[in-house]
Amino acid sequence: MTKMIDPLVRKVRAFCEKRDLLPREGTVLCALSGGRDSMALLHILSQLAEEGGFQVTAAHFNHRLRATADRDEAFVRDWCRGQGIPLTCGAGDVRKLARREGLSIEDAARTLRYAFLETAARDMGAARIATAHHREDNAETVLLHLLRGTGLRGLGGIPPVRGRIVRPLLETSRRVRASVWAFDSPRPRSCLTARSRSCCSVALTSGGETGCSFGGSTTGGLTTGDSVTGGTTAGDSSGW
Repeated sequence: MTKMIDPLVRKVRAFCEKRDLLPREGTVLCALSGGRDSMALLHILSQLAEEGGFQVTAAHFNHRLRATADRDEAFVRDWCRGQGIPLTCGAGDVRKLARREGLSIEDAARTLRYAFLETAARDMGAARIATAHHREDNAETVLLHLLRGTGLRGLGGIPPVRGRIVRPLLETSRRVRASVWAFDSPRPRSCLTARSRSCCSVALTSGGETGCSFGGSTTGGLTTGDSVTGGTTAGDSSGW
């Protein structure tokens, strides 16, 4: 992997210790899309695991929405196999769930993704699910809540802990993460989240610029009535 910058490791470790995000033993499941943020998170968690006494595994959910979705999955599989990191992959019919439940594509994707992550965590015995939400995501979420007329509760943004879900990068900026992970998977960034669309709207209205992360993941529910497929683990020949 790319050489880690020690100050970033220390910063993330301090944040995790302050918020009690990572276990002192057991397993942490890293939600892995194949994008720069989640790959940087996996890299950092692997570094912290060496001194923290916990194990790191990964999970990738294929939303089957983009032409490059299978390529993203193949990239994640190859990387985790090369690094010896256990990986479980799943997929779901996002459009079907959206039609059936009257959801937006974004909300349906989030619902299926988090349901898969919870199932993967149980199957792999993970005490925590780590996602790559970062400082810019948090700012975008607060802005979105303001535009929607949220109360004071919404001004808190993305919580660092929700159930078993933790967000170790929540105080980390994109610029610092980019210095850790120098490349991104070759996939288009045309599908904006509601959070990013709101930022863009504000920027266009004001004539200014924002720090939106168009490829970022989003928060959301953890249950679904739809089924997901998957469960193969990197290193298992039956999964390749």
